[in-house]
Amino acid sequence: MIRNIYERWYLKWFLNIFNVIPVSAGASKGALKQINESLNNGDVVCLFPEGSISRTGQLGEFQRGYEKAAEDANAVILPFYLRGLWGSWFSTFQ
Repeated sequence: MIRNIYERWYLKWFLNIFNVIPVSAGASKGALKQINESLNNGDVVCLFPEGSISRTGQLGEFQRGYEKAAEDANAVILPFYLRGLWGSWFSTFQ
């Protein structure tokens, strides 16, 4: 999750329950290492390689570096697509 959202006092306690890993542009290597460790521990990790919420509802360009999270991980990588969220409560367009 983007670190500046993760750091909000009213969300952080809840996000910690689910072991959310904060990611920031300046400290992404540590977060990617933590994601890799979670994968190797058998945890389920959901990673959005676009790096941000889509403003158009279309698939955005993948950011560089996310592949490092799965590098040498002893895990099954399952790509998936979330459909039908555009225009819903979860999207930026309502």
